[in-house]
Amino acid sequence: MVVARKASILILSGLLKSAIVDAVRQTVESGERSLLSKRHEPLYPAFINGRYTQQFEVKEDNLHGLSWFKSYKFKLEEYEHGKQEFDMKQKVPMLVKPEVFTMKGSMKVNIGDQEFELVKPHFTGTNPFGHYSWRVVPKDEPDNVLFTIQKRKWNDCKHFYMLGCKAVWKIYKGRRGDKSSLIYYGTGDADDQDEPDFKFYHSKDEYTDNKKNWVAKIEHKKHDSSDGEDKFKVKVKPGEDAALILVSVACIDYVADAKRAPED
Repeated sequence: MVVARKASILILSGLLKSAIVDAVRQTVESGERSLLSKRHEPLYPAFINGRYTQQFEVKEDNLHGLSWFKSYKFKLEEYEHGKQEFDMKQKVPMLVKPEVFTMKGSMKVNIGDQEFELVKPHFTGTNPFGHYSWRVVPKDEPDNVLFTIQKRKWNDCKHFYMLGCKAVWKIYKGRRGDKSSLIYYGTGDADDQDEPDFKFYHSKDEYTDNKKNWVAKIEHKKHDSSDGEDKFKVKVKPGEDAALILVSVACIDYVADAKRAPED
């Protein structure tokens, strides 16, 4: 009798866990995306979760240790809700792959059944103002700019442009415009750009008002000096454009490699 009761408890526990996982995996309904849709049309709506914070792993994979032939692979590690954590350990149908033999060093971006490109609008690594800049466009539509991902040349510093400096990343809807087209404002220590950690907000004002109220976070976890590969942990809060944040990791890693190169 005791054995049968324990077996029943285990079965119920398994069913409950299965039900939780199935609930977590459900596609977010359009109503849950309404807040994001008011700000911008998301890059890939299926990656938005309106209920859980998503934690991803982003791994740089250099073919035979050659950084020229790299790609970025993505995995959904877990969902978080308050103090609850649900392990997922699922590969994400997404791949970012830099194209070596192109004039401006673009990157292919495959998400599900959709294809995009990350294009640098200038032949050098930065634009004439010293900003690192990429445009997200549909494949073979270079003039249809969906988003602009940009690292500002000048850091934000507290004292005399030297102390307490923060590197700044900005993501805009369409081409870079004024504050009205700003979607995400990212900030992190300027001295650690070779091992970048950035928190993203909807604006600089949000960051200034409450630094703990971030909407996405990118943390550099590991750099393997033997093959040059990097690994990142990415957290995206409910209702945010996870695909766009994940794409930005490739840009942030590009700058990290540039900052690291003179020391290697």
